[in-house]
Amino acid sequence: MKLAVDIGGTKVLMAVFDNNQIIDQYKFETPKQYTEFLDEFKKSLINLKNYSIDIAAVAIPELINRKTFELIGGGNLHWQNVNIVTDLSNILNCQILLENDANLAALSEASYLKDRFNRVLYLTISTGIGGGLVINQKISQDNLNFEPGLMKLNHHNRLIRWESFASGRAIVNQYHQLAKDINDPIIWQEIANNILSGLMIIIPLIQPEVIVFGGSVGTYFDQYQEFLKNGLNKNIESFLLKPIILKAIHPEEAVVYGCIELIDRISN
Repeated sequence: MKLAVDIGGTKVLMAVFDNNQIIDQYKFETPKQYTEFLDEFKKSLINLKNYSIDIAAVAIPELINRKTFELIGGGNLHWQNVNIVTDLSNILNCQILLENDANLAALSEASYLKDRFNRVLYLTISTGIGGGLVINQKISQDNLNFEPGLMKLNHHNRLIRWESFASGRAIVNQYHQLAKDINDPIIWQEIANNILSGLMIIIPLIQPEVIVFGGSVGTYFDQYQEFLKNGLNKNIESFLLKPIILKAIHPEEAVVYGCIELIDRISN
């Protein structure tokens, strides 16, 4: 069996796959401390005890030292100088693959678009904002540590991180509602404008053919896609490629499907 582990800023999703289909899953709240995460991970395995795990892929919203597989930090977890590959391998007794979560989500979502687009940008808007770029069905090696949410933009005359005012966490902080509870189009227009401010930087630099939106806020893409389209039509220079914008096939599970895509590619 294959195990996908999506470690998010808010929750951890563990999904067991057979024939590339989820057959069981378990979620738990992401602990603040790394040692607490390891303890909770061990306890959670009792819920998946009926499966023999042969290989696991772990997705992490942090920068990775790709020589040592230590976490550098930079994301919402603040786990630094820990070797999650070694630690989880000792727990599971199997091979562990590690990759940034947005890169894996991009890999999965790009696979559904392989006959249409060569340059696919995936943006996850959830606790924070992450992104991954896939070119010709491969994670871009020049953008492995792409962290769009950390861009500092001018917002109300202050330079702050994009994810500080455009992420799911920012939405809750500002409107005191989860995205799923917002029905006011005026609020969705404001949310779209905040997302658009980051796209205006990313698009000329990355020049994607398509941008796929996932994550908890990506799940509600239908609520703000027209606002985004109108903003792009008004603000993208006519001589630049104007990307198509789409909702992810698996907005909240793209990462675990990306884990399995990674395992399959390594195995083959």
